[in-house]
Amino acid sequence: MVRVNGAGTQWFDDDLAAAGELELEALVLPKATPDSVAELGSSGPPVIAIVETAQGLRLAYETASSPRVEALLLGAADLGAELGWEPRPDGLELLYARSKVVADSAAARIRGPFDVVHLDTRDDAGLEAAARFARSLGDPVTRLDRWETDLNSADPWRITDTTTPRAIGRTYARLVLGDALNRPDRELLTHWLLNNTTSANRFRLGLPETWTVADKTGGGSYGANNDVGIAWTPDGTPIVLAVQVTKPDQDAELDHPLIADTAALLAETLA
Repeated sequence: MVRVNGAGTQWFDDDLAAAGELELEALVLPKATPDSVAELGSSGPPVIAIVETAQGLRLAYETASSPRVEALLLGAADLGAELGWEPRPDGLELLYARSKVVADSAAARIRGPFDVVHLDTRDDAGLEAAARFARSLGDPVTRLDRWETDLNSADPWRITDTTTPRAIGRTYARLVLGDALNRPDRELLTHWLLNNTTSANRFRLGLPETWTVADKTGGGSYGANNDVGIAWTPDGTPIVLAVQVTKPDQDAELDHPLIADTAALLAETLA
């Protein structure tokens, strides 16, 4: 996933050309409007459109209806600066904007929007809470030690910021199939995973079309390539899948066929 500079900036064309050389799961477009989305062209990866201007918020439905737009993302910092919002502890200054992008996404029949970014990247209490939550799910393995973007380095020798297929698979099972979350949160998470489109060349390519898949992918340096989720067979039986791939070469390409073939082997074995 790559964020380009906004349409109309001096870097936009060069950014698009560079992005065109990459195998992207999505393209993130700032200051999105229907016109700026149209400037991306009709072909290419799905677009995550950042709604962060007054005009962008007003036209959020039209933006969401653009064929390439996969999701909206609410950019509260720039939108708030334009509108002169005063941040509140309860976030009520965002209520209208949040409600509008949710309604507009639903009306355009795309997945729900991404909420505002948490800007306090050094929130040690938040980091600690995330780790505690993982431990509360019975996961003594998964670690979250560093901040974005450092934690994406995927160095093969690291034990920080790591997990195992077994650990992350069990955590997904508790979140999606168990009672670790209350029902509304569990249903929301499942909805997000079901509507994920980044595994079209991974789990969803290898598994039978009659299976229902709710998953999340990831990737990075050293060929780090992951897909984790739940698949339901036609009779409703849930199966937890977790595949993690890494390679010794820092610039190694992501091996999507390996993950797809692993999923296909699983389906064939269990059929």
